[in-house]
Amino acid sequence: MFEEKLYGWEALGFDGSLPCEHGRQRRKCPICELVQAEEELEDLLAENAALRKRLADVMPLAEFGIWCIDEARGEFCGDIDGGSLQDRLEEAGLLGNVPVTEPCGENCACAEWDDFPQDCLRETDLARRARAAVKGEG
Repeated sequence: MFEEKLYGWEALGFDGSLPCEHGRQRRKCPICELVQAEEELEDLLAENAALRKRLADVMPLAEFGIWCIDEARGEFCGDIDGGSLQDRLEEAGLLGNVPVTEPCGENCACAEWDDFPQDCLRETDLARRARAAVKGEG
């Protein structure tokens, strides 16, 4: 079996890396190792913060989903009241009222309900972010 032998500087403990700003071999300098560990920790903390934000964006959908399950399995098994559904979406911050003065398009549901100006119930930014996170787009 071949055994690697150390020659020259390697035999003296030099690992081939350039000296660090502390005058030590970079791979063996405890200060450089600490700085590198701090940088890695900062990266992990940033990743953790991003994951927590994504979770916060998805959580209202999860809570709403659990409410739907409970409601559908409740007293009137299989039936969810539309008004209760809308109220729960508003409470979860997934739908919000937007003042409008005219129909938003050809199929505007608000035009069928009342005259303008009125409030239109639309998806919120939170709902759009949650939708993107669930679909892996955000």
